[in-house]
Amino acid sequence: MAGVPGKSRKHWLKTVSGLLCVFLFLTACNAQQEETATEAPLPAVVLATVEEGVLEQGVRLSGQVKGDTQVDVLPKLSGKVEQIAVNVGDVVKKGDLLVQLDDSDIRSQVAQAEAGVAAARAALEMAREQAQTQILNTANAYAQAKRGVEQAEAQLNTAKTALENAKADYERVRQLYEAGLASQQQLEQAKLGLNQAEAAYKQAQGGYESAKEALRLARKTQLQAERKTAVKSAQAQLQQAEAGLAAARQQLENTRITAPVDGRVAAINAVVGAMATAGMPLLTIVDMDPAVVEVPLPENVYPKVQIGQEVKVEVQGKTYSGRVRSKDMTPNPGSRTYLLKVEVPNPDERLASGMTASVFIPEQGAEKRLLMPTAAYMESAEAGRGRVMVYKDGVVEERTVKIGRMTSEKVEVLSGLQAGEQVVVKGQHLLKDGDRVEVTTP
Repeated sequence: MAGVPGKSRKHWLKTVSGLLCVFLFLTACNAQQEETATEAPLPAVVLATVEEGVLEQGVRLSGQVKGDTQVDVLPKLSGKVEQIAVNVGDVVKKGDLLVQLDDSDIRSQVAQAEAGVAAARAALEMAREQAQTQILNTANAYAQAKRGVEQAEAQLNTAKTALENAKADYERVRQLYEAGLASQQQLEQAKLGLNQAEAAYKQAQGGYESAKEALRLARKTQLQAERKTAVKSAQAQLQQAEAGLAAARQQLENTRITAPVDGRVAAINAVVGAMATAGMPLLTIVDMDPAVVEVPLPENVYPKVQIGQEVKVEVQGKTYSGRVRSKDMTPNPGSRTYLLKVEVPNPDERLASGMTASVFIPEQGAEKRLLMPTAAYMESAEAGRGRVMVYKDGVVEERTVKIGRMTSEKVEVLSGLQAGEQVVVKGQHLLKDGDRVEVTTP
């Protein structure tokens, strides 16, 4: 440097200084980029909100989901399946056709029964006409017999008067004969007249009695005609024929197997062309809204459950709100448990008949407390106290909390938190107070 002129030396120093600044600047930029490139990502956490609630205390029982209405459709007669009018899952209304059985034989029976009814009606009409004629005839016969009695009575009265006169004549002639004033011939002639009068009177009496008997028989025949026995018999035969027709028509109607209730077709056991047997289920119809969970209720739990009580129902990991609909008052003889029915709203029909359900019956009268998920709690050396990570605006704060009762899902917070605050339930064990975090969904 000693041999370099002053002016040149000064220029050279400026050049070296400039190059050194550029070098330092580039070095600093590279270091900043390297630092930025190697900065660690924010920890991912899952949050839950602290809320007021009742810590679950009670009894959990297992049961089975059924429909509010569940009906097995049974045929009333046996026959070949001709048609299946529905599919599994179809919504049906009461009276809708489900299955049609072969009805050809029964239609023939109906036709025969209709012919029998027509014949019985014709016989009844004929019996009525004959009865009317018989009534008129017997009425005429009765009137004629009555006139005969009147005539016989008049003849009897005449014969009686003649007999009395004959007796008086005979007595007068006898007295004259005894006094010598009448002859033997006159006496005998008076006696003959008396005998003839007596015979005529007896004959009139017989005629009168016969006329009265004829009147009695005529009245009896008239009453019999008025009873219309033949008509009543024909009416009974018609009723029997009509009953046979009604039975045949009912059998015909029974070949149409219809829905007994509103609901959804849950199962079909029928096969077209196969024989259906009376009393064997062909279909099952259920109404799944609301669903009903049937639970065996132990004797020691029975007093703790009330009709209308709110309960929780868990099916396939999802929790539903339910209400106690009923509980039997007599136990099952075998298990000594009482049937409990819990009603669960099921508008989307996610609950299906036959699913296994868990019913939680909470203890009545429990107080509301501040609750947080058990997963957020980190134990400490001091019993009843622990730590939680509270999240706010992207940063976590470690906080000491005092707890009460704890279950597998929830823990009571006695102090250290407020309702509405968010706590970390996943990832908190790797955090420290003041760490920035990134919130993710479970």
